[in-house]
Amino acid sequence: MNKPIDVVVFGATGFTGRLVAEVLTTRSAAGQGLAWAMAGRAKAEWLAGVTRLQNGLLGFGPSRRLLARLMLPRPGQGPGRRQRAAGSDELLFIGQTADGRLLRATQHGDGDPGYGSTSKMIVEAALCLAQDIDRGHTPGGVWTAGAALGLTLLRRLEANAGLSFKLVD
Repeated sequence: MNKPIDVVVFGATGFTGRLVAEVLTTRSAAGQGLAWAMAGRAKAEWLAGVTRLQNGLLGFGPSRRLLARLMLPRPGQGPGRRQRAAGSDELLFIGQTADGRLLRATQHGDGDPGYGSTSKMIVEAALCLAQDIDRGHTPGGVWTAGAALGLTLLRRLEANAGLSFKLVD
């Protein structure tokens, strides 16, 4: 049987709505049996609010421990070799150039993105740093993998990690 919702927060993506959601989260996590929901004006705003709420829950020790105990797999309970091999992912990236043009690119991975692709990307980034990138190319500071390794890493990922990248349109 579904429990009725006690409180619906409209406009939960605004400043006050976020504060209300934080208080309701704290009370719900404290075991007060409060059932509540959020309603936003637009899907993007609603998703942003849900993301902030999730981050708030994960930042609050008791709710993080509860989520870990009830929702997360235990060590060794991840997908098996067959499941990892059968997995795949596809991402769509949309960016805007300095002159206002929109660019779209896709990335497709041939294995489980959480276990297979991630480990392959880490290895290829490390090998790219060790074998392909001249230290003079990244003279100090903090660099993202894309800025430091660029197309060299992209070519490695396509050749060795089961990833493909394509411009769309």
